[in-house]
Amino acid sequence: MQIEKHELDHLAAIDADLKSLIARYGDLSFPDSKDIYKDLIDTIIGQMLSYQAANTISRRVQEAVGAPDFDCAKLKDMDVSMLRACGLSTVKAQSILDLARRTHMGTLKLGSLVNMSDAEVIVFLSGLKGIGPWTAETIALFSLGKKTSFLTATSP
Repeated sequence: MQIEKHELDHLAAIDADLKSLIARYGDLSFPDSKDIYKDLIDTIIGQMLSYQAANTISRRVQEAVGAPDFDCAKLKDMDVSMLRACGLSTVKAQSILDLARRTHMGTLKLGSLVNMSDAEVIVFLSGLKGIGPWTAETIALFSLGKKTSFLTATSP
């Protein structure tokens, strides 16, 4: 995703720390992930954890599932206690299992997010168990390349 110059100017004008980072690094482009399912699980795991702790727990979950991509067909058959043994809280384990089960059954159509507006993506994702507005905006931006309201709301 390419962040436009006027958006960078806006961010620099409202945040001194961002202003210095933008001055130092300039272009803030990054590729879109497009693996929304995996990104949601990684984001749920990482909520309120250090990067290192989140990576450790993510690796443990992948080892327990036996798949590096959190294969929903395998993950759906786990139970909360198995995920708790990997280091997840009960709430995070329940959220991940709900996501895996709904994805596997086909009742959760994550692919449809690509065609939704930024606001629709945030509303849709915020309706999922364990996903709040911050997580929804993170997925919208980093997985889908959508410039959510925090980048565009007051941009010229």
